[in-house]
Amino acid sequence: VQELQKNGKYYNLQTKFRKKNGQIFDGLMSASLITLNNVPHLINMSRDISEIKKAQDALEASELRFRRAFENSTSGMCIASTKGEFLQVNTKLCEILGYTADELLGISFPEITHPEDIPKGKENIKMVLAGQIDSFYMEKRYFRKDGGIIWAEVSSSAIRDSDNQPINFISNIIDITERVNAEKEIKELNSDLEKRVEERTAELEEANKELEALNDVFVGREMRINELKEEVERLKNEQKKKM
Repeated sequence: VQELQKNGKYYNLQTKFRKKNGQIFDGLMSASLITLNNVPHLINMSRDISEIKKAQDALEASELRFRRAFENSTSGMCIASTKGEFLQVNTKLCEILGYTADELLGISFPEITHPEDIPKGKENIKMVLAGQIDSFYMEKRYFRKDGGIIWAEVSSSAIRDSDNQPINFISNIIDITERVNAEKEIKELNSDLEKRVEERTAELEEANKELEALNDVFVGREMRINELKEEVERLKNEQKKKM
């Protein structure tokens, strides 16, 4: 009323109205003071925005749930531009990479990605922008702020506008450094075990060859002794005949 008295009009005042049946609903009201034949008149227009208000409330509730899930996620999460620039990050991602949120918002993915993993990431983004895929998964290495290298499991999906064009990416990032190191250690242990088995097998094969050679010697020696015994016996028999 004060604005109407002061300016002679007001627009889109959101307020609540009561219907004849007592139902309360949200509405927008605009009003103007005009003069006709030196007589002031009030023009008033009202609009029921109950459905719009419900949709806005639902959207706000959905955004609130998303923000809470984003921030409280046990894995690192971020929203990045199609160029890889950080636009929004959660606490867990800051913990994984060792940066503050403000520090991350001033850099991009390529700046902290291991050089060997950059081409694969660019190829995935290129495929999303070309409409070939909607999302991608990869394992890659990041440089922490302290210079350490971590392995991460990255799942990224495109955020699209009303024309279905990708405008940003939302990514879920999990630190898998311990798993990768454990797999590497197991692989090295298996490789060492296989090497030892091969060496032991070779040693056993060599020992078997030596045993076979010795066996051949012993067999040959025994055969020679038997031949000599037979020769002695033959000579004895011949001597007896002569006597």
